[in-house]
Amino acid sequence: MKRKILFCMIGLLVVYVLACVTVNIYFPATAVEKTAEEIVKDVRGEQKPDQGTPGEPRSGLFRPFVVLNLAMPPHAHAQQELQVSNPAIRALKASMKERYGQLVTYLKSGTIGEDGRGMLAIRDTGGLDLKAQASVRRLVEAENKDRAQLYDEVTRALNIDPSQKSRVAEIFAAKWQESAPKGTWVQQSDGTWVRK
Repeated sequence: MKRKILFCMIGLLVVYVLACVTVNIYFPATAVEKTAEEIVKDVRGEQKPDQGTPGEPRSGLFRPFVVLNLAMPPHAHAQQELQVSNPAIRALKASMKERYGQLVTYLKSGTIGEDGRGMLAIRDTGGLDLKAQASVRRLVEAENKDRAQLYDEVTRALNIDPSQKSRVAEIFAAKWQESAPKGTWVQQSDGTWVRK
């Protein structure tokens, strides 16, 4: 009888241990990064890398590859385009793109900054009158509302578990910070703020 109880206890213990195994949730980080990069470029425009000083000689080493690149079929470039889109994402991008013209001045001046969660934060409104402060607050609230909805939509479009939305937002945060104009405050991973 004692043996039977012992075997039952061991059996229950094994079942309990197996039931407690953590299920690893797949997170498509590469797809999210590509999507974030494309959306940020679309909203803020392509950031041109420093081309050097005018008249500076550039290496002709890779010129033959430019000709090869032009000879490639157009569908090869189409594969690099954004794969994640739906009417809601397109509407959010249009809204954010329209608003960016107003935000860029406040980003450059350091009035608002890019936090580490993919949202805007008001940093310093000291030099603004009350009307301008209210305008900044409305702009930041509208932008953050659109960003939160965008992260929801991207999470759904990529079939990511909703519990992983914060990871989507963090990837977007890095892309927003990369594209932010000079003078913008950005929040680092340790929580400190630095000026770009």
